[in-house]
Amino acid sequence: MMICCEYVFSLSLAAIGNQRKGMEESTPVGLPRWTALLPSPYSAPHHRSLDQLVVDVTTSTPDGCFILHGQVPLGNERIYGPCTAQQVPFPPPGVIHLPPGIAEAMDRLLPHLERGVLVWVAPDGVFIKRFCQGRVYWSGPLAQHTDRPNKLNRERTCKLLNASIFLKELQDFLKGAGPKPRYEIDLCFGEEFPDASPLKTRKLIIAQVVPLFAVNLLQRCQRLGP
Repeated sequence: MMICCEYVFSLSLAAIGNQRKGMEESTPVGLPRWTALLPSPYSAPHHRSLDQLVVDVTTSTPDGCFILHGQVPLGNERIYGPCTAQQVPFPPPGVIHLPPGIAEAMDRLLPHLERGVLVWVAPDGVFIKRFCQGRVYWSGPLAQHTDRPNKLNRERTCKLLNASIFLKELQDFLKGAGPKPRYEIDLCFGEEFPDASPLKTRKLIIAQVVPLFAVNLLQRCQRLGP
């Protein structure tokens, strides 16, 4: 998944999945990749040569991955059974120099991201569940709106990517009957998104989720041809 912010944070998830009791089915499939990039305050729009990589993490934990500030939600093991989801904390703003105003905004935002979000892969797609008090917004193939905010409801599972739809769109693309299938998902922490601004780098924290199974399948099919 790619996490973009006014400071840089990058992580990769090799595979996430496995069913958790009481949640949607989620057997491990494919190799989703997450890369988190938080662009430099001076990055030009649509140009990432000034991005700075701070953290790169790869995980294959079957329960998925918590992206958070602080600790995972208490009581989950009693409800769902033992959870082996990897905890990937946001790096503190102090790891990179930030303008005073942005550093203060980050310090105010991060405490609201305690408990974070849990992302995992199931046979039928990619899912997320928000636990933090801070609001989280998103855009992607299944998002309802492209020109106004899509908010993740707290403690509710949301489907970010439908595997069947992706495969159908991939088939159409290979036959020349449709555009390249979309599989990237943007998560915005603490600020409404998407909005009228075309510059995602104006947001404090944007995470881009890129499932590796989709990337690998697309590349493999393009190499083999129709």
